[in-house]
Amino acid sequence: MIYSTITSDIGKYLEGLPIGNPWKNVQHINILIPNLINLVLIAAVVIFFFLLLLGGIQWITSGGDKESLSKAKGKITSALVGIIIVFSAWAILNLVNHFFRINYSSPTETCRGPGERCGPGLPACCQDLFCRDGVCKFYWQP
Repeated sequence: MIYSTITSDIGKYLEGLPIGNPWKNVQHINILIPNLINLVLIAAVVIFFFLLLLGGIQWITSGGDKESLSKAKGKITSALVGIIIVFSAWAILNLVNHFFRINYSSPTETCRGPGERCGPGLPACCQDLFCRDGVCKFYWQP
């Protein structure tokens, strides 16, 4: 209830934008989560480059002042550590999702698991599975 109210309120404000209404097709939270993760990654990269540029300019304009130079180095180091932390968290999240086979697809969309029948007219095999001999299998299975 709260989720749908929030997304509809946000959607009202975004309707007039030329990019369209990104909340219009959001019906399930599992569609929203990957989009928010991508948004956070994009924001992190933009902030990283901004801080890197700011630190570089501060370094160039320090004029030999040790305090200003150390602030510039600190800003660049913080930007690098921050982007490493963000992408490490993203990699760990993807690893956990892969390990536990978390599927962010819509609940109405289904896929076939290992050992289930597959082929024309049937839903596709889930991620990391291939349809071989009419059965969903891992690539290493005979």
